Amino acid sequence: MKISKRVVCLFCLLISVGFFSCESAKKYASKVKAMPNHIPGDFNPDRHILLFQEMPSRKGDGSGSPGITKKMDKALQKYCPYKYKIVTPAEILDLSKYSDTSVYKYAVLNSLRGITRTTTTTVTHASTGTSTSVSPSATTTYINYGFYDRVNKIEYGSTRTGNPFIKKAIAAFVKVIEKTIAGRSGK
Repeated sequence: MKISKRVVCLFCLLISVGFFSCESAKKYASKVKAMPNHIPGDFNPDRHILLFQEMPSRKGDGSGSPGITKKMDKALQKYCPYKYKIVTPAEILDLSKYSDTSVYKYAVLNSLRGITRTTTTTVTHASTGTSTSVSPSATTTYINYGFYDRVNKIEYGSTRTGNPFIKKAIAAFVKVIEKTIAGRSGK
């Protein structure tokens, strides 16, 4: 019995999608910890409006991806209790459009990191004794978020709560903010 690479890749993809998506975004987010060094000490959700960077295109040309940005917006609407706007990277760096830095002091940058996994599967045929090896590989892209101080030009770094699913990445990032703020106020 010969198994094609496509069948094995499809099978691995279905297993990984099923495995990773079983857990709800809220349950995934509940596992994160406060990260005081990654959330600005003066961030005040009642005073600041976060400027979320639009999701980049896979082309790598610096353009945005409208489809993925729309998914991010839906996740933000569901999991983010803070005021926000989705903007281009140029709008984050240019202080003219969102010039009131007492309100638009912080941006949230995204970063994408691909991890490639390869698995070798050997199938031995009982009748002939021959074996076939298949080495499918798949790259999973993890989405991470981190604060950027537009006034002082300081990146606070990713909260390392990345996930291949945008709603889980957003829910976890927001939970880090909530836990960090609660930790600072002693709640």
